[in-house]
Amino acid sequence: MSDIFSDTGIIDIVIACTLVEWCGLWLLYRYTGRGLAPVELRLTLLSGLCLMFAVRCALSGLPQFLVMLSLLAAGATHVVDIRRRWKS
Repeated sequence: MSDIFSDTGIIDIVIACTLVEWCGLWLLYRYTGRGLAPVELRLTLLSGLCLMFAVRCALSGLPQFLVMLSLLAAGATHVVDIRRRWKS
């Protein structure tokens, strides 16, 4: 059990669950019209996925520039998401 927390296994599970969640929400919206539109979720989920990828890169021992690029991508998508939602 402790092996799943000592490597990238848990991050892979969280990434997979996030993608399954997005697909489920997309299908719900597409077939029922209920819930949030996929356009409303894409940047929020992308920002979170970039953060998870940064953690995965760090745990895998990949080069630090990949961790920094992932964090930069997460921050940039977050800023774009907030700016898009901002009401004057």
